[in-house]
Amino acid sequence: MYASDGTKRIIEELEYLETGRRQIRERGPHFRIIHRYNPQFTPCGPHEEIAAVYLIHAGNAIQVRLGTILLTLFDFMARHNQLAQTAVQIERGTRTGGPRRFNHASASDLTSGILRRYVRVYIDRIRVALGRALREAVLDTEPAAVLISEETALNQTEYRLRGTFEWLHTSE
Repeated sequence: MYASDGTKRIIEELEYLETGRRQIRERGPHFRIIHRYNPQFTPCGPHEEIAAVYLIHAGNAIQVRLGTILLTLFDFMARHNQLAQTAVQIERGTRTGGPRRFNHASASDLTSGILRRYVRVYIDRIRVALGRALREAVLDTEPAAVLISEETALNQTEYRLRGTFEWLHTSE
């Protein structure tokens, strides 16, 4: 018995969707981070703003609605997603002029970085926004599986953002 073209199309679409779900389970969702006020063809600069974060799924871009400080933290964690970071490491890494030269305009008033005492609160707020975006994308992924908390042997909590990331720089 031969399957009709319509049946083949449905099977191909289901296989495509299952492949996408498997990739999300293995690597996490895909995000696009928008930086603006950047002279074209230059790397991140001191007057650049982290404007938005989008969850990209099934050809759709769904904004993860984050305030300025949360955009700054999300961007930092995306750049350092290979290693989990403690609150102290996040504070040090986000200091302007610090060891990692974190100089975005949205972080310009953070001369002492994102203070460690607020990191857990900000992580929770990012998870709430991620949950909304994941539901809008009709993904059955929990926000805590994307923004992971891991306990260390010394009772510290490390945070890691799981996913794939791309940065788009615009001059507007």
